[in-house]
Amino acid sequence: MPLKIELRQGDITQMDVEAIVNPANNDLILGSGVSGAIHRIGGPEIQEECHRIGTRPLGTVAVTTGGKLKCRHIFHAAVNPLGMWADAKSIRNAFRGVLRELVERGTKSVAIPAIGTGAGAFPIDRCADILLEELREFAKAPGPVETILLVLFDEKNYAAFEERFARKFPELWTQMMDRPLPELPPEPEPEPEPPPRPPGRGPDRPSPGRPPRRFRGRRRENRHGPPPPRR
Repeated sequence: MPLKIELRQGDITQMDVEAIVNPANNDLILGSGVSGAIHRIGGPEIQEECHRIGTRPLGTVAVTTGGKLKCRHIFHAAVNPLGMWADAKSIRNAFRGVLRELVERGTKSVAIPAIGTGAGAFPIDRCADILLEELREFAKAPGPVETILLVLFDEKNYAAFEERFARKFPELWTQMMDRPLPELPPEPEPEPEPPPRPPGRGPDRPSPGRPPRRFRGRRRENRHGPPPPRR
Protein backbone atom coordinates (compact mmCIF):
# COMPACT_ATOMS: atom_id res chain seq x y z
CA MET A 1 0.00 0.00 0.00
CA PRO A 2 1.48 3.39 -0.99
CA LEU A 3 2.31 5.89 1.73
CA LYS A 4 -0.31 8.56 2.42
CA ILE A 5 0.68 11.90 3.96
CA GLU A 6 -2.14 14.14 5.15
CA LEU A 7 -2.45 17.49 6.91
CA ARG A 8 -4.89 17.71 9.81
CA GLN A 9 -5.91 20.51 12.16
CA GLY A 10 -6.80 19.32 15.63
CA ASP A 11 -5.66 17.71 18.87
CA ILE A 12 -2.94 15.12 18.32
CA THR A 13 -3.92 13.18 21.45
CA GLN A 14 -7.28 12.37 19.82
CA MET A 15 -5.85 10.89 16.61
CA ASP A 16 -6.69 7.24 15.98
CA VAL A 17 -3.20 6.06 15.03
CA GLU A 18 -0.69 3.47 16.24
CA ALA A 19 1.85 6.06 17.37
CA ILE A 20 2.16 9.78 18.04
CA VAL A 21 5.27 11.95 18.23
CA ASN A 22 5.94 14.13 21.26
CA PRO A 23 8.36 17.07 20.85
CA ALA A 24 10.23 16.71 24.13
CA ASN A 25 13.05 18.26 26.10
CA ASN A 26 16.01 15.93 26.52
CA ASP A 27 15.17 15.33 30.21
CA LEU A 28 11.80 13.91 29.04
CA ILE A 29 9.85 16.12 31.44
CA LEU A 30 6.27 16.37 30.16
CA GLY A 31 5.50 20.04 30.72
CA SER A 32 3.47 22.26 28.37
CA GLY A 33 2.09 22.09 24.83
CA VAL A 34 1.86 18.63 23.28
CA SER A 35 3.83 17.12 26.18
CA GLY A 36 1.44 18.60 28.72
CA ALA A 37 -1.60 17.29 26.83
CA ILE A 38 -0.04 13.82 26.65
CA HIS A 39 0.61 13.87 30.40
CA ARG A 40 -2.86 15.15 31.22
CA ILE A 41 -4.83 12.80 28.98
CA GLY A 42 -2.51 9.82 28.78
CA GLY A 43 -1.96 9.58 32.53
CA PRO A 44 1.05 9.72 34.89
CA GLU A 45 2.36 6.32 33.78
CA ILE A 46 3.83 7.93 30.66
CA GLN A 47 5.91 10.35 32.75
CA GLU A 48 6.96 7.46 35.00
CA GLU A 49 8.27 5.60 31.94
CA CYS A 50 10.14 8.73 30.87
CA HIS A 51 11.72 9.04 34.32
CA ARG A 52 12.97 5.47 34.04
CA ILE A 53 14.54 6.24 30.65
CA GLY A 54 16.20 9.41 31.96
CA THR A 55 18.03 12.16 30.09
CA ARG A 56 18.59 11.61 26.37
CA PRO A 57 21.07 13.27 24.00
CA LEU A 58 19.59 15.99 21.82
CA GLY A 59 18.43 14.72 18.45
CA THR A 60 17.55 11.23 19.70
CA VAL A 61 14.26 9.41 20.33
CA ALA A 62 12.83 7.58 23.34
CA VAL A 63 9.79 5.30 23.03
CA THR A 64 7.12 4.69 25.68
CA THR A 65 3.67 3.17 25.70
CA GLY A 66 0.64 5.37 25.01
CA GLY A 67 -0.80 5.14 28.52
CA LYS A 68 -4.51 5.93 28.34
CA LEU A 69 -4.25 7.39 24.82
CA LYS A 70 -5.56 5.58 21.74
CA CYS A 71 -2.05 5.03 20.39
CA ARG A 72 0.19 2.09 21.29
CA HIS A 73 3.44 4.05 21.37
CA ILE A 74 4.72 7.57 21.90
CA PHE A 75 7.95 8.60 20.18
CA HIS A 76 9.55 11.30 22.34
CA ALA A 77 11.79 13.40 20.08
CA ALA A 78 14.41 15.20 22.20
CA VAL A 79 14.72 18.53 20.42
CA ASN A 80 15.62 21.06 23.14
CA PRO A 81 17.22 21.25 26.58
CA LEU A 82 14.73 21.81 29.40
CA GLY A 83 13.78 25.50 29.46
CA MET A 84 15.74 26.32 26.28
CA TRP A 85 15.04 26.56 22.54
CA ALA A 86 15.14 23.90 19.86
CA ASP A 87 17.38 24.19 16.82
CA ALA A 88 17.27 22.90 13.26
CA LYS A 89 19.93 20.21 13.79
CA SER A 90 18.24 18.57 16.76
CA ILE A 91 14.81 18.69 15.07
CA ARG A 92 16.11 17.11 11.86
CA ASN A 93 18.11 14.41 13.65
CA ALA A 94 15.27 13.54 16.04
CA PHE A 95 12.75 13.37 13.20
CA ARG A 96 15.02 11.05 11.24
CA GLY A 97 15.22 8.91 14.37
CA VAL A 98 11.43 8.83 14.59
CA LEU A 99 11.14 7.66 10.99
CA ARG A 100 13.69 4.90 11.59
CA GLU A 101 11.82 3.74 14.69
CA LEU A 102 8.56 3.60 12.75
CA VAL A 103 10.08 1.24 10.21
CA GLU A 104 11.89 -0.93 12.77
CA ARG A 105 8.74 -1.35 14.89
CA GLY A 106 6.49 -2.06 11.92
CA THR A 107 4.26 0.94 12.69
CA LYS A 108 1.58 1.56 10.06
CA SER A 109 0.18 4.93 11.16
CA VAL A 110 1.58 7.91 13.05
CA ALA A 111 0.56 11.46 13.97
CA ILE A 112 3.27 14.14 13.99
CA PRO A 113 2.96 17.72 15.33
CA ALA A 114 5.04 20.78 14.42
CA ILE A 115 8.12 19.51 16.24
CA GLY A 116 10.00 22.10 18.28
CA THR A 117 7.65 25.03 17.66
CA GLY A 118 5.92 25.05 21.06
CA ALA A 119 8.13 25.15 24.14
CA GLY A 120 11.12 24.89 21.79
CA ALA A 121 10.15 28.22 20.14
CA PHE A 122 11.37 27.13 16.69
CA PRO A 123 9.84 29.07 13.74
CA ILE A 124 6.87 27.26 12.20
CA ASP A 125 7.95 27.89 8.60
CA ARG A 126 11.42 26.42 9.14
CA CYS A 127 9.91 23.45 10.97
CA ALA A 128 7.60 22.80 8.01
CA ASP A 129 10.55 22.91 5.62
CA ILE A 130 12.55 20.37 7.66
CA LEU A 131 9.71 17.91 8.20
CA LEU A 132 8.53 18.03 4.60
CA GLU A 133 12.05 17.64 3.21
CA GLU A 134 12.61 14.56 5.37
CA LEU A 135 9.20 13.11 4.49
CA ARG A 136 9.86 13.53 0.81
CA GLU A 137 12.95 11.35 1.12
CA PHE A 138 11.21 8.91 3.44
CA ALA A 139 8.33 8.45 0.98
CA LYS A 140 10.75 6.81 -1.46
CA ALA A 141 11.09 3.80 0.88
CA PRO A 142 8.52 3.99 3.71
CA GLY A 143 8.67 0.32 4.68
CA PRO A 144 5.53 -0.73 6.59
CA VAL A 145 4.33 2.85 7.24
CA GLU A 146 1.06 3.52 5.42
CA THR A 147 -0.30 6.77 6.91
CA ILE A 148 1.43 9.87 8.26
CA LEU A 149 -0.74 12.63 9.70
CA LEU A 150 0.85 16.05 10.16
CA VAL A 151 -1.37 17.42 12.93
CA LEU A 152 -1.39 21.18 13.49
CA PHE A 153 -3.18 22.54 16.52
CA ASP A 154 -4.38 25.87 15.14
CA GLU A 155 -5.29 27.49 11.84
CA LYS A 156 -2.12 29.59 11.59
CA ASN A 157 0.23 26.62 11.87
CA TYR A 158 -1.94 24.58 9.51
CA ALA A 159 -1.74 27.36 6.91
CA ALA A 160 2.06 27.51 7.20
CA PHE A 161 2.39 23.77 6.53
CA GLU A 162 -0.22 23.81 3.79
CA GLU A 163 1.51 26.61 1.89
CA ARG A 164 4.94 25.00 2.06
CA PHE A 165 3.64 21.55 1.22
CA ALA A 166 1.85 22.84 -1.87
CA ARG A 167 4.55 25.29 -2.95
CA LYS A 168 7.68 23.18 -2.42
CA PHE A 169 6.28 19.75 -3.35
CA PRO A 170 3.30 20.24 -5.68
CA GLU A 171 3.58 16.75 -7.18
CA LEU A 172 3.68 15.25 -3.68
CA TRP A 173 0.60 17.26 -2.70
CA THR A 174 -1.53 15.95 -5.57
CA GLN A 175 -0.27 12.42 -4.97
CA MET A 176 -0.72 12.35 -1.19
CA MET A 177 -3.60 14.72 -0.41
CA ASP A 178 -6.04 13.49 -3.06
CA ARG A 179 -7.29 17.02 -3.81
CA PRO A 180 -6.21 19.85 -6.12
CA LEU A 181 -3.56 22.37 -5.15
CA PRO A 182 -4.87 25.31 -3.09
CA GLU A 183 -4.59 28.84 -4.40
CA LEU A 184 -1.48 30.40 -2.93
CA PRO A 185 -0.46 34.06 -2.58
CA PRO A 186 2.64 35.17 -4.52
CA GLU A 187 5.82 34.12 -2.78
CA PRO A 188 7.38 37.14 -1.04
CA GLU A 189 10.67 38.52 -2.31
CA PRO A 190 13.61 37.33 -0.20
CA GLU A 191 14.97 39.98 2.13
CA PRO A 192 18.36 41.36 1.03
CA GLU A 193 21.37 40.12 2.91
CA PRO A 194 23.00 42.72 5.20
CA PRO A 195 26.28 44.16 3.87
CA PRO A 196 29.38 42.34 5.10
CA ARG A 197 31.04 43.76 8.19
CA PRO A 198 34.40 45.46 7.47
CA PRO A 199 37.30 43.19 8.43
CA GLY A 200 38.64 43.77 11.91
CA ARG A 201 35.54 45.64 13.09
CA GLY A 202 32.81 44.40 15.37
CA PRO A 203 30.94 45.19 18.54
CA ASP A 204 33.74 43.74 20.71
CA ARG A 205 36.65 45.31 18.84
CA PRO A 206 37.88 48.90 19.03
CA SER A 207 37.97 51.17 16.00
CA PRO A 208 41.32 51.34 14.18
CA GLY A 209 43.69 53.88 15.70
CA ARG A 210 41.83 54.08 19.03
CA PRO A 211 43.03 52.29 22.16
CA PRO A 212 40.64 49.99 24.02
CA ARG A 213 38.45 51.65 26.63
CA ARG A 214 40.28 50.01 29.55
CA PHE A 215 43.59 51.65 28.59
CA ARG A 216 42.00 55.10 28.37
CA GLY A 217 40.59 54.60 31.84
CA ARG A 218 43.97 53.49 33.19
CA ARG A 219 45.71 56.63 31.88
CA ARG A 220 43.12 58.80 33.64
CA GLU A 221 43.96 57.07 36.90
CA ASN A 222 47.69 57.68 36.36
CA ARG A 223 47.16 61.43 36.04
CA HIS A 224 46.16 61.52 39.68
CA GLY A 225 49.24 59.61 40.83
CA PRO A 226 49.69 55.97 41.79
CA PRO A 227 46.94 54.22 43.78
CA PRO A 228 47.33 54.20 47.57
CA PRO A 229 49.13 51.19 49.05
CA ARG A 230 47.02 48.34 50.30
CA ARG A 231 46.80 47.82 54.06
